[in-house]
Amino acid sequence: GTSEEIEAAHKQFLKDLALYEFGMSKIQVVADTSLREVQAYKSLQADLQSEMEKTSAEIEKLKERVAHERIVRKNKEEYTVLAKTVEHLPSRKQTEKDKTELQDQLLRLEEQTSAQHQKMELRKKQMLLLLHLAEEMKANLDDD
Repeated sequence: GTSEEIEAAHKQFLKDLALYEFGMSKIQVVADTSLREVQAYKSLQADLQSEMEKTSAEIEKLKERVAHERIVRKNKEEYTVLAKTVEHLPSRKQTEKDKTELQDQLLRLEEQTSAQHQKMELRKKQMLLLLHLAEEMKANLDDD
């Protein structure tokens, strides 16, 4: 090799080296960009996971609230039915008044029954006395 060939080979080597370094720097840029994208995706994935957990917790709270509200609504419906039933019943004051009247009526009936019973006992005694007197009179008449 002549010095011109060596010089040309050297220039070609430097040119190839520059192209190689340029290619390597492009590959490094792509690798750095890919690494940043992977980190961004991991961050996004973590954010999405956190959001999903928050949403799941909120859904559970809402399910509990819905269950509670269903119970409250059921209780209100039962109360409404009972209230309508109670509306058709007499008031406590009227019920107490009716109860007192019935107790008074029962007491009067018991007194009447007792009086009738005493009257019947008296009539029975009078009848027995009358029969006894009639037998005595008959016996007296027979003796005469």
